[in-house]
Amino acid sequence: MRKSMSAWIRRGSIIFLTMLLFLTAAVAENAQIPILIDGVRVAFFDADGNLLTPKAENGLLYVPLQAFCENMGLSAEVQGQSVAVDGTRIGMFDEAGNFLTPVQMDGVDYVPLAPFCNALGIQIAEENGGFSVTRKKAEQPAAETKAQTGKIALTEYNFDDYFSYSLEDRNFQATQREAYVDSGEFRNSVEVDYVVTCNARSAFEIENVTFTLYGFLSEADQERCGFWGVAYTVDMPANGSYSYTYHKSDSAFVDYISDKATSAALETTFVKQVSGYLIVEREKADAANLASFQKAEELMEAGEFSDAEKIFSALNTIGYPNAQEKCDEAETKYKEAEKVRREAAEKAEQERAENYQKAVALEEAEDYEQAISIYEELGDYKDCAERAAFCNEKIEQETKYQTAVQKEEDGDYSGAFQLYDELGEYKDSIARGSFCVKKYQALNRLIRDEVTTDLATVYSYDKQGLPQSAVYNGVYSYIENYTLDSEGYTLVGKRETKYTGWAPKGEKYEADSDIVYNEFEDAVFWKSTFQDGRVATIFYEYEYDERGDKITEKMIKEGKTEEEYEYKYAYDVYGRIETREKLKNNEFVGKWEYSYNSDGLLKQIEYFNDLGDCLQTDTYTYVYYGTERVRTEEGLAEHRERMNQLIEEAQKEPEKTYATLKPGSNGQEVLDARMKLYELGYFKKKPTQTEYTDSMADYVKKFEKDHGLTQDGVLSPEDQEVLFGL
Repeated sequence: MRKSMSAWIRRGSIIFLTMLLFLTAAVAENAQIPILIDGVRVAFFDADGNLLTPKAENGLLYVPLQAFCENMGLSAEVQGQSVAVDGTRIGMFDEAGNFLTPVQMDGVDYVPLAPFCNALGIQIAEENGGFSVTRKKAEQPAAETKAQTGKIALTEYNFDDYFSYSLEDRNFQATQREAYVDSGEFRNSVEVDYVVTCNARSAFEIENVTFTLYGFLSEADQERCGFWGVAYTVDMPANGSYSYTYHKSDSAFVDYISDKATSAALETTFVKQVSGYLIVEREKADAANLASFQKAEELMEAGEFSDAEKIFSALNTIGYPNAQEKCDEAETKYKEAEKVRREAAEKAEQERAENYQKAVALEEAEDYEQAISIYEELGDYKDCAERAAFCNEKIEQETKYQTAVQKEEDGDYSGAFQLYDELGEYKDSIARGSFCVKKYQALNRLIRDEVTTDLATVYSYDKQGLPQSAVYNGVYSYIENYTLDSEGYTLVGKRETKYTGWAPKGEKYEADSDIVYNEFEDAVFWKSTFQDGRVATIFYEYEYDERGDKITEKMIKEGKTEEEYEYKYAYDVYGRIETREKLKNNEFVGKWEYSYNSDGLLKQIEYFNDLGDCLQTDTYTYVYYGTERVRTEEGLAEHRERMNQLIEEAQKEPEKTYATLKPGSNGQEVLDARMKLYELGYFKKKPTQTEYTDSMADYVKKFEKDHGLTQDGVLSPEDQEVLFGL
């Protein structure tokens, strides 16, 4: 601003300094200082005839604008921070070149006398303790006056020298509502006003000045508000003052309620697309345009040919010397530079493409370190960042894989499995993990299956880890002892069971059971002989996949298929049971869900009914024995043969021998005979007696007659064979 101070300011600086010295002493007390216009002392009045006195303010003498101009034969009005006289805006400056504005005192617009006169080129001098003002300007030839003005070509680089501007947010409002309940996304709705202002920094004539004012939000606010900022084009009015309120509304989706928009304030503002001129004194115009020309040349030296061309083009519109030639030169150099840049870019693109393919080939060859080196050099080219991350992951995976392999070779099957499990589908990690978990399971023994602290099955083993027994105490209790095959696999279980809590009349039901197991150690035959002589036989049928994993289970009772219940199994990738479903008449009625410890061993089983309620949870405890049973083909064949023999033997009916029953006999045999005669219709009432009475002998005689036997009322062994054979 100081560098562009007009000539009239410089010419009046001596006079202005003198007046300031005078005012420092005299004006400070608001003394009546005489003001003469064309030698005549004047006073100032408002429209109602009230006297308006000059005012001292900050060491300057201020006079009422309208009253002073009326005495001078001028018209004036306040326009923003400036004053327009006879339709032309002027700028008022103090000795230091600071811009002075009109002020209001008691509702009246005042201006500093000396700077006001100097701005208009009106002669003012100190005279007899006051100020003498000469109203008439010296006449100048029209050609000479015209020659004293010139145009400043406006560009992006000098705009800030002549205009101040701002984009300020007002009336910000933000609301947030949940847009999608399932995803948890929220929608920000934003309403905001942007106040556009622009003011000339000093007095000059404005001609066809336009520009676009840009304002950008911060990146965070852009995401929350849904828009990047504002771009507004201004056509600058002649008075040098512009103001407009621009309304903006938008919305954005965010992930969390904490991302609610709280501001739409602009982080940066700047102007682009500047055009137009300022009409000022020739000296000032020449200096400004020279500065623009020199700036364009600097840009040319820096290789910024496009920006230089814009300045030269603007200067050419006002006929600045050599501007056209420089504009053409800038355009030519820009095209040449663009060609060089394009060729370099094409070459660089070709090199990047070749290096990229080289890196991809190295990646496919699993030379990840070399591939990473190239990907990192390529930076943000294509998907290099993602591929480099992938290669780093592969290196980490390979390191972990080799560690797992070493643990497996060292016999640390638990540690190896945990690493294989983390690796997932990397190489053969699943297959190796499956092997390790089965090996680790074989080296451990289940010692406790716990439902509650009071309900648990406890398993015992010998020193080699071979199973010996299982003991359970609950609503019923049992102890089961095992017989093993030649290779230490369970072949037979002998179970003694005592039932309590549900038997009629509080009786304790006892049963002895023979259980036969197949090579998978699943029970295939179960024969229970109860205390009352009843015998229950159950067969189990299984379907296995190629890995030996159980798929389905069916139960057959006493030679008849049990159609009500069927069990189906599902497994994880390591061959461990995930779920066991229970079906009744082909309808789902419940399921068991299995979960495992990090070492691969079974942790717990939860049972759910068809409603999804968890009815029971079993937890499992193991002891590491470090030994495993090995199955051979010979041992397997032996097991199968022996299993079939045991089932066949258990199914054989024992030869029954009968003792002669006659009146006076007593015991279970008598009750069995009575029950059979009852079933055949000889007794009308279900018998309970164990005594052979005379009345029973009468019924026996009737039976003997019906079947051609000796009618003596005595049940001989021959008679009983006929009776129980019916």
